[in-house]
Amino acid sequence: MAIRLSTAITSMFGLMLCAASASAGEGANRCKAVHADVQEVVTTENCTSPLNFCTKGTIDGNHGLEGTTFFSVEGGAATPPTSPGIRSYSGVFTITTELGQLVLRETGVTYPRPGNPEGGVLSSIIEVKSGTGRYEGATGIKFFHGRSLNGTNDVELVGTLCTVKRWHSFQ
Repeated sequence: MAIRLSTAITSMFGLMLCAASASAGEGANRCKAVHADVQEVVTTENCTSPLNFCTKGTIDGNHGLEGTTFFSVEGGAATPPTSPGIRSYSGVFTITTELGQLVLRETGVTYPRPGNPEGGVLSSIIEVKSGTGRYEGATGIKFFHGRSLNGTNDVELVGTLCTVKRWHSFQ
């Protein structure tokens, strides 16, 4: 009897472990490495930024990240005096695609480098806050880095995007 009970417990534990592994694997498959190119220009159209600074643009990336972007700065802060010219900022970055919309919190720094023929540089961290359609329930962290020249921001986005829904038809 003790051997049967032990075997039953071991078998049940094994089944639970397999089920947990399958669930973890399924969840892991719902996270994808994403990358995209973003081009933005400053705009006043639909700009609700308290600092009157917004950008609009396009995004061209993998896993369905193709569409339009909109960024509204909500605030900024001083940088150390040892880094003159660098500005920090935070705001809402929205990506709209045929699959749905992602709303993200972007926090970063920009260094305009006035007079430099190579233009300014920017870098930020972006975290998913909400989504609709394909991106409902999405999570993830992304990173921006790029250049600003002649009123255009050319930025590369890289990171991870995790969704509740399966990716299979959105490769």
